[in-house]
Amino acid sequence: MQMVFIVMMTVIIFFSTLIYFLEKDEPGTTFTSIPAAFWWCLFSQTKWVPQTAAGKVVGGGAILCGVMVLALPITIMVGNFMQVVKLREEKVIKKYANAPGDQV
Repeated sequence: MQMVFIVMMTVIIFFSTLIYFLEKDEPGTTFTSIPAAFWWCLFSQTKWVPQTAAGKVVGGGAILCGVMVLALPITIMVGNFMQVVKLREEKVIKKYANAPGDQV
């Protein structure tokens, strides 16, 4: 869980800095500082919209990276969970196969 948090923070800081430098010279921008861009990247990606084409591309990249940061660890956890379930099933089958009793 800590690794997911570290990766998420790295992605947020990267995209916050990138969007700030792309949008800072645009008139009427809400990205007035890196912390303001950090807030956008973390909480309100639908409220503030980048003005430039490059900013919109970066915003799309931030959204995709956010989905991947959450999706990749989940697939790994599901894969590990399935391995544990399979090992437990094999252990139960061996236990009942070696048990004395109903042998034909």
